[in-house]
Amino acid sequence: MERFIVEFALRATLIAASAVVVLRVLRITTAAAQHAVWTGVLVVMLALPAWISWGPKAALPLLPARGGPAALMSASSAAIVDSASDAPVRTGVSASVPRASGGTKSRDLIWVGVYLFGAGVLMLRLAIGTIRANRLTSTSCLVPVTVGLLRPRIVLPECRDTWPEAQLDAVMTHERAHARRRDPLVQSVALLNRAVFWFHPLAWWIERRLSALAEEACDSIVIERGHDPRDYAEYLLELARVVQRAGVRVNVTGMAMPGSHLPHRIRKMIGGAVPRVSPARMTCAAIACVICSAVFTAGTLEHVAQAQTRRPTEQFEVASVKPSAPIPPNGGVYFGPPRGGPGTPDPGLITWTYARLRDLLMTAYDMKTYQVNGPDWLNTERYDIVARVPAGATKEQVNAMWQGLLAERFGVVLHHESREFQVNELIIDKDGSKLRATTWDPASPLPPGAPQFDTDGGLASPGQVVRIFPRENGASFHTVARAQPISRLTALLGNALNRPVLDKTGLAGQYDYSIDYIMDQAALPPPPSGSGPGPGAAPANAGEPGPDIASAIRQQLGLRLVPGKAMIDVLIVDKAEKVPTAN
Repeated sequence: MERFIVEFALRATLIAASAVVVLRVLRITTAAAQHAVWTGVLVVMLALPAWISWGPKAALPLLPARGGPAALMSASSAAIVDSASDAPVRTGVSASVPRASGGTKSRDLIWVGVYLFGAGVLMLRLAIGTIRANRLTSTSCLVPVTVGLLRPRIVLPECRDTWPEAQLDAVMTHERAHARRRDPLVQSVALLNRAVFWFHPLAWWIERRLSALAEEACDSIVIERGHDPRDYAEYLLELARVVQRAGVRVNVTGMAMPGSHLPHRIRKMIGGAVPRVSPARMTCAAIACVICSAVFTAGTLEHVAQAQTRRPTEQFEVASVKPSAPIPPNGGVYFGPPRGGPGTPDPGLITWTYARLRDLLMTAYDMKTYQVNGPDWLNTERYDIVARVPAGATKEQVNAMWQGLLAERFGVVLHHESREFQVNELIIDKDGSKLRATTWDPASPLPPGAPQFDTDGGLASPGQVVRIFPRENGASFHTVARAQPISRLTALLGNALNRPVLDKTGLAGQYDYSIDYIMDQAALPPPPSGSGPGPGAAPANAGEPGPDIASAIRQQLGLRLVPGKAMIDVLIVDKAEKVPTAN
């Protein structure tokens, strides 16, 4: 709710600011022309929330400041490894975003309550004013007024019989101009806009501005019809004195003389005629306002990095990149992440077999599968890589080395963009979380009540293991985790759902848990031919129906998935070579 309000307020303000700039640059000073422009802004403002929610978006490239591409959302990867073979069965990643506090729901309810109260009060006032306008008669009004949305009517006070003929003609000319221009309808729409968006000062300003411009435009018509500006100003002042002596003015939805901003109106009339706006200048203003409104309504900023062709300073000591041999028909090949490197028993040597270029990009730039866009062959061509890592290199430095390798051997040129994704948000269920903070100590035996980990040594250290058991129409998944943060769970869920999953639980720390769930065959990605050893023996209940992953985490972990939207950093591959250059 907060984010939506901020986005709406910002876009509406930019649209209004662009209208101000257009009017000043083109020197459009006539009230009628300005009224038309601000009426257009009013219509766009009313349609803006629907467009933000459901309308198409257009990407607007924005170069970042020096120092590298600006990523609106980073991602961290995590491999889900089969405990028996150490061969990964799937690779998952999790978008890293600030965690929401536990009071998000209550804060949203407060926002909604405050908004509905303000909108309700102003809607009630608008309804009362409309009803009074429909019942208005000559005996209940002190000054001339034009009311009615679709069929405007002019109501004159009882004292009209005492007016001179010139005054009556000027008043009727003014009020007929209101009716012809449909000013009561525009004012009602402006009041509706003010009621809906009462929290935005722009809604209040537009309502007042349109009312003042409508009066000025009708004043200009009266002067153009030959009435003396000084006499007409005196008529307006006399009407203002009537209202002042009465001490009250009927509160209706309509255009009533003398109207607002009377001193300003009189100064403009006495000051002389305002130059007319040529049709060409008005057309230019309309086109400029439409373009600006379209940009600020449908545009979304993309943080675009300049083409990355420069090799980072961090480099592998030696690296060999060769196309992989054909996959043997009997399988048994390794399709997992690289072996070795920082944090492993062999930190100085990395070996990677049957790696796709997409896998390399995901590792080098810490991205998920859905965050890498490029040619289809990124998913099919495979390579064998052996690289020697300098002593003491960190994981971040190794990622920079992969980036350099991609640029040098594959000629990769890419850029970043931020795009809106349909996401799932992981929140705590209404009955509370069932997760238990880990009590595991690597120097101690498993504590009582801890999840039952696999007995084959797959969880001899903290980690997460997924075991897959084939079914007739899908597969049973058994996930066991020990001493893992919530980000590792969102990685698993993102893999299973093929959609970004954002942590909105507010849970910190590390947890032990286990999950059992079912995935239909249609939801499973086709496994590569010969993707390693089998999954092991299926449990006794593998043939029985079970919950899908969303139901499983709700029932077994006390968490819940809700739909949402988020801007996520995406990697766009502009150029890449299938055949790597010579080693």
